[in-house]
Amino acid sequence: EFFNNFILSRFDYKDGGFSGDNRSFRMINAIDLMDLKSFLFGLGPTCFYSFKECENTYGFYGENPLAPILNIGFVLSYLYYTYLILLVYMAFKFKMKYFFLMLGLVLIFLQQPVLLQVGYSMWGVLILSLLLRKKE
Repeated sequence: EFFNNFILSRFDYKDGGFSGDNRSFRMINAIDLMDLKSFLFGLGPTCFYSFKECENTYGFYGENPLAPILNIGFVLSYLYYTYLILLVYMAFKFKMKYFFLMLGLVLIFLQQPVLLQVGYSMWGVLILSLLLRKKE
């Protein structure tokens, strides 16, 4: 019953969408907000310092891979995308036992693009350093 209530119920398809889907409209809004200026430099300093105030101005667009670009622009968020590409590359380069670890980490960072926060970046660096040390 617990499994059905909290996991399987999110996959119920009603009214043209899943009942647990609270992110697709954010991605669509993020794509609508994207232009050359916001791609390069973000929507403005408000979105970096006060995300709630930015959501009041521009609507919900967070919790997807485009959020770092809209918050601080590609000029400052390229490290996030470089890290994701590096993880995907390492997932295919290393043995199969690390493939699912790396793929899971990519999926976590795609769902929650918070690599620029200290706690998450430390986890990312720790995993990369452990895997590179294993390689040696």
